Amino acid sequence: MNCKEINKSIIKFIEKELLPEKENEFESHLKDCTKCAKLYSDITATYSTLDTGQEIESKAFFTESVMNKIESAEEKTKENILDITLDIAISKFFKKFAYTGIAFIIALIILLYTTDNLFLFNNLAEEDDFSTDNISSVIFENF
Repeated sequence: MNCKEINKSIIKFIEKELLPEKENEFESHLKDCTKCAKLYSDITATYSTLDTGQEIESKAFFTESVMNKIESAEEKTKENILDITLDIAISKFFKKFAYTGIAFIIALIILLYTTDNLFLFNNLAEEDDFSTDNISSVIFENF
C-alpha cells in the first residue's frame, strides 16, 4: 500500500472493515512510514476521546464569540439581501419608465416644433402674402 491508499482506508482499518490481507499491508506500511503512522495515531486518539465521552474544554467565551460571529454574518446577509432587492427594484423602475420618459421628450420636441411652425404660418397668413419666396424667407429667418 502507498500513502494515498492508506489515507483512503484508514477509517476502515480502525473500524475493522478491511480484508485480512489489506490489514497486513496497512500495518506493514505504518511500520515503514512515519507520516502515515502519525496520522493513524492522531485519528485513533480522536476516536478514543469520542468513545469515552470525555469533554473537550473550550476557551473562555468561545461559544459567545462564535454566536456573535454568526449573528454578525446573519445581519450582513440580511443587509446584502435588502441592498440587492432595492437595486433590482430601482433597476426595474428605471427600465420601465425610461422608455416612457424618452417618448415624452420626443413628443414634447415634436409639439414645440409644430407649434413654432404654426405660429410661423399664422404670421404669413396675417401678411396676406402667400408667395413662395416670402414663405421660404420667413422660414429661414426663424432658423
